[in-house]
Amino acid sequence: MTGRSQVINVAKMRGNLRESTEDSVAIEEPLEIRLGYEYAGERRTRSVSITMRTPGDDEDLATGFLFTESIVRSPDDIAIIKPCDGDNTIRVELEDGVDVDLDRLQRHFYTSSSCGVCGKSSLDALRATGLESIPAIPAQFSRDVLVATPGRLRAKQQTFTET
Repeated sequence: MTGRSQVINVAKMRGNLRESTEDSVAIEEPLEIRLGYEYAGERRTRSVSITMRTPGDDEDLATGFLFTESIVRSPDDIAIIKPCDGDNTIRVELEDGVDVDLDRLQRHFYTSSSCGVCGKSSLDALRATGLESIPAIPAQFSRDVLVATPGRLRAKQQTFTET
């Protein structure tokens, strides 16, 4: 086990022939995201999501989730991010004065680690609020950058390579 994958015994079937072998599979565990925020002059904490994920990079996952849900609008909104209660819970403490609209987190079923569309109650709920449009910039990349990009991405995806 590497922390993000583990080796398990599997049976492969080819016609009537059964072969036992080992295979590396990605680990998937739940992550609870808790939000600490100020409301009416007092600090509150609320569990806002449980998502499945391969352990690691939990701070980035929690930050990205809260950003796409328009709870966090900039890095300055976050006071601290820390794991709590073991490996599968992370707490994001917002700075005092950050306005929190928890109704934006309304789901009709559990949160998945997919793109974030699943479970939203309407198309309007997909629109992030308080964000500025990214200006259109004509993109140009050299051939060397384009040719090197797949290898650079693969180098950062060790678990994908293992499994």
